[in-house]
Amino acid sequence: MSLNIKDEVQKPTEGYFKLECLDKDGIIIDTYEHKNMIMQKSKATVANATMGNSPQYDYINKIVLGDKGSDGGNLLVGRDFSFTREKLFAQTEGGDTFGLLFDPLARSSDGQAPLKREFKTGEVEIGSASKITVNIINASTIQYIFDLAPGSANGGGTDGVKPWTEAALYVRRDDNVNYNDNTIPDTAQEYGNIFAMRTFPAKIKDATTTFRITWEIVF
Repeated sequence: MSLNIKDEVQKPTEGYFKLECLDKDGIIIDTYEHKNMIMQKSKATVANATMGNSPQYDYINKIVLGDKGSDGGNLLVGRDFSFTREKLFAQTEGGDTFGLLFDPLARSSDGQAPLKREFKTGEVEIGSASKITVNIINASTIQYIFDLAPGSANGGGTDGVKPWTEAALYVRRDDNVNYNDNTIPDTAQEYGNIFAMRTFPAKIKDATTTFRITWEIVF
């Protein structure tokens, strides 16, 4: 007797996304939260971790916002999409994006090669007064909290106004030969595999607003 086993699992993990808009006094004035989509190419990241290749080669290190995630021009409704997408809508349709890179790894030499790598926890500044906080919730859940400062991700410069409608996390893997542990090119947000994505009703970013994005990945 033979068994026919069929892999029906399309997503190796699941996730949770929350975007909070804070005013200049740090008061939450708007919130959106929902499960996010874990993308097909995230399987490679999980597989590399299982084989012991990660985090040397695959780990989440980019968050990118886009402005083409609304449904048919209705800024109050996010577009539907599938787990096969490889880029944000803004990246494939000529929209605007804003990306922040971060290094989630601590490296220490223990006399062995290569260097020992472990996830950092706690708060790290990532430019323009923005910051990321990484928390290990339990053995299977990693939480990223991004605080995008009032001077970041605004339209027309730091004093502008910009509606954002989509966000994604990307992993380090990249075909760019200059993209290594020590050198991250400015265009890195255009490369690498998308790991998780969420569209949402337009949230306005301006010089008085902080975006706080909480993104949890559950393995």
